[in-house]
Amino acid sequence: MRRNKMSKIFKYYTIISFLFRTFDLITTYIGSPDLSHESNPAYVYFRNNLHLGGWWVLLIYSFLLYIVGLIALYYLLKYRGKPFMNVVPVASLKEFIMVFIYGQKVSFIQTFYKLPKNPGIALLFLLSIPITASPANLWAGISNLVFAYGIWHPPSIKIMPFVWIVLVVVGLLALYMFFYILWRDYRKSMGRIEQK
Repeated sequence: MRRNKMSKIFKYYTIISFLFRTFDLITTYIGSPDLSHESNPAYVYFRNNLHLGGWWVLLIYSFLLYIVGLIALYYLLKYRGKPFMNVVPVASLKEFIMVFIYGQKVSFIQTFYKLPKNPGIALLFLLSIPITASPANLWAGISNLVFAYGIWHPPSIKIMPFVWIVLVVVGLLALYMFFYILWRDYRKSMGRIEQK
């Protein structure tokens, strides 16, 4: 992948993730200023099991996720920005994703038991999910506003399967878009190599 393209992708995700995460935090404050309705699993764990609650815990947690995710995304793009696909040519987006994460073509079933050739790349991918799947923060913010303005009140804050299902689906679609952007750039760069 070209270095300037990598830089553009990184800047795009840095800005989008920051905006969506900030929107989520602001709407969390609007919907639940005392955080009594906050359903983020990590925050709920800190509050209930470690007796650490309050805005400072949520802000530190969000900040750390953001920083670690950005660092992971930077190195993920840097190392996978090299023309690694020349070694294992790919024809489809599915193959691109498998080679990107596993370093080789694997079937869907093999993804459950096969280890990546470079576990560091898989770890960077996992750590970068808070950034690449950041549109899920947009959905979380919208659900905060829906709750805050009384449009919908779940019977219990712990029973919100619809909200969590949509959150996961939006996150997966965002990851799909991330890989599609990289795959599109890969195809363009492979076309230029073939023309030479």
